[in-house]
Amino acid sequence: MRLESGPGGGQVVEGGPGDFLHGPAGAVHRESNPGDGTSRAVIVRCGSGTPTVNVHGPADPGPTLS
Repeated sequence: MRLESGPGGGQVVEGGPGDFLHGPAGAVHRESNPGDGTSRAVIVRCGSGTPTVNVHGPADPGPTLS
């Protein structure tokens, strides 16, 4: 799994089986599977409010609610 965040998606973290990736609350980010195989992930969100706001890209400050 790849987690991109920060201006222009410039901060990239990759993880494999058994790894833990953390995205801070409110951080604009994108998750992807850069490999050819099928991946599985457990996504956990805690707290209240809207859990997901889709935006055009990691650097885009204006949300597009869906």
